[in-house]
Amino acid sequence: MWKTVSFNLPGTAAAIKQGAAPVLNSVHGEVGAAQSRLNGVAGFIPVTPSPISGVAGNASDLISRLNSLLAISADFLCVHPYVHPVGDKRGDYTYLSPSSCRDAVLAKLADPYENLPAGECGAVFLQLTGYDHADMAKKLDTFNSVFPVVPLQLVQRRAADLAVLETEKYIFGTGFVSPKFQKLDERQHKKNRDMDAAMASMLAISHGYDTQNQRPETRLQEVMEKKRNQAAEAAASWAELAGTFAGGSGQAAYLTGSVGQIRNDFSKLAITDGAHVLSVICCWIGPPEKMAIFKEVLGL
Repeated sequence: MWKTVSFNLPGTAAAIKQGAAPVLNSVHGEVGAAQSRLNGVAGFIPVTPSPISGVAGNASDLISRLNSLLAISADFLCVHPYVHPVGDKRGDYTYLSPSSCRDAVLAKLADPYENLPAGECGAVFLQLTGYDHADMAKKLDTFNSVFPVVPLQLVQRRAADLAVLETEKYIFGTGFVSPKFQKLDERQHKKNRDMDAAMASMLAISHGYDTQNQRPETRLQEVMEKKRNQAAEAAASWAELAGTFAGGSGQAAYLTGSVGQIRNDFSKLAITDGAHVLSVICCWIGPPEKMAIFKEVLGL
């Protein structure tokens, strides 16, 4: 059955982060202890393993789990009003009811010219509907702001354009005096990029020899400061990412079986037309183990 989309930080990703947490949580203390040891060193500096190396022993396994979560092997379909010949064309406008959208997806699942995977499959379906073009653009924006999907972003842009098509012709705003000034990046000019690349190797060699003029204690101080900053940046980046998985938009469903079984089960999902005149349905289909990222993000 359809389930209202409620965005979630993937549980697998949270578990992977939890596995790495002992290392991140230990960095500050370890760097502080190393700092104390360094302050007491005079002359010869002994090399000892970091005390964090033990809890970091599962790093390879965590990396493998993350690669598995993000390794997508799926076929993707997006049916929307602006696909020819789907939908009801009326001049510049196009409409597509939820039931007609579902019928188009069902037809593609049985298209003999498609080369869909054989055997046991998993399929994640996403449906978004709107009362008009403005409502459709708003719901697509709510979804894409959390989990952007390029075809849905294009549909959102088209719906937003149609929403203002009848009003923007009456707007006469004050425009820029052409041409406009543009912010310039130093690497926008090819010659600057060439100069940067050509001189970088020379400067790198010079810098390498220059570091030999520094005492080992000074260089270790720099390394420890980098470690401390990187741990703080990693924690802040994770918190920012986790905070984006909020809200929801549309409905989603997860089905398993052969392509034929999935098509049959999908045809039985309830469709309520109501006042909706616009609809988009996306389908990701592939090996069940490759659907985890979509299931977890959409809260299935």
